[in-house]
Formats: sequence, C-alpha cells, structure tokens
Amino acid sequence: ALMASPFIFDPVLVGAREFTLLELSLVALAAGLGGRILIEAALQRSLKEIFALLRPWTVTAGAIALVAVSAISLAVMPDDEFRDASVRVVRRVILEPMVVIAAARWAYQRGRLIVPIAALGAMLCFSAIWGAEQVILGRGVAADGVHRATGPYEHPNNFAFFLERSTLLVAIPLLLSERWRRIGAILALVGIVATLSTVSRGALIGLPVGIAIALWLSGRLRAVTGVAAGFLA
Repeated sequence: ALMASPFIFDPVLVGAREFTLLELSLVALAAGLGGRILIEAALQRSLKEIFALLRPWTVTAGAIALVAVSAISLAVMPDDEFRDASVRVVRRVILEPMVVIAAARWAYQRGRLIVPIAALGAMLCFSAIWGAEQVILGRGVAADGVHRATGPYEHPNNFAFFLERSTLLVAIPLLLSERWRRIGAILALVGIVATLSTVSRGALIGLPVGIAIALWLSGRLRAVTGVAAGFLA
C-alpha cells in the first residue's frame, strides 16, 4: 500500500466505479490485516489483539469523531448533485487512511515497523530516480526557465509534497535509531535532492524544518546545526 501511494492519479474501473491503484492496495491491506486479526482472536479466544489496535485511545476517539461528523455531513447535504463527489472525498481522505493507521500500529506493536519504513523508503528512492530522469532529459514541467520534476504525479507540487512527507516518515525514525542512522541519513539526502528537482519552495522549507524539529526534540543539537547549515546552503 505504501509503495502504491504516489499512484493516486491512475484510475482503475471496477464495475461502474473508479478506484485508484492506492485504493485497491488499501482494500487488500484491510482484508489481509482484518482477516489475520480475526483469526488470531478466534484462536486465542480473546479480543486483546483488537483492543490493542485501538490504543492510544485519544487518536482513536478523534478518528471516530471524524467519521461521525462525516456521516452527519453526508446525511444532511442540501444538494444531492454533489453527494457522489462528497462520498468519494470521505472515502479517500478519511476512511482509507485509517487502514494505514491500524496497519502501522499492528507492525509497531510487534516490533516490525522497519517493514513499512522499508516499503516507503523503496518508493522514495524509486520516485527520486524517476524525477532525476525527468530533469536530465528535460521532461516534467517547464516553468520560469527550469524543468520541474513531476514523477508519477501530474504537477511538481504534488510530487514535492509526497517526497516531503515520505522523507520525514522514513528518515526521522531511522535517524533516531543507533542501528539505522546511516541509512536514515542517506534516505534523507535522497529525499532532499529529489525535492530539489521539483523546485517547490514550500516543500524545500518544510523538509529541513521537519527534520530539524525531530532532531531537536530528541536532543541531537549538533545534528540540528548541520541541517540548518545545509538548508542555508
């Protein structure tokens, strides 16, 4: 599912409805994870595994409230003309990401968080190569005298936001780990260089700031200085 995350503009028709590759992968993830949890609960004759995915309760309560507000909003819509579009937005923006939250919690609680991090890191590197190829060959989008990489997206800003968020999600946990710190630094560099290829000012500000804040919160002040110097350069 994480490796399919950039392909949100690749439609797949299922009957009369249109889905994206990311949505189909999330359906498979939900089915696989849900099936495994139910089987484990049945074998152990306990709901402990299910309740474990609900902790911390504050995040779960916020998610439930968001779903409830969305359902109320759809129920009281004054114009049915926009109902299909609204349902699609609720599905993509609210419901489907909750599958990832559950899967990430499941992996974290079993000490397997490196699996989703590795999957997203692989997609980060693949997308970075894609963007570099576009810049070198003069593809992508030409604006203000420069070629901006778009990667698997339609616009360089979409690509930049994916690179920014995936770099933060991949690099920060690895940078804070004694075992994986060097790999985290390499992936952070890959993400920063790839973001440069998009020439997106917002992402170029957000990426080093996000890394610096994470390092500062973990007490790595010397590393913060290095990130700040690189950002200024």
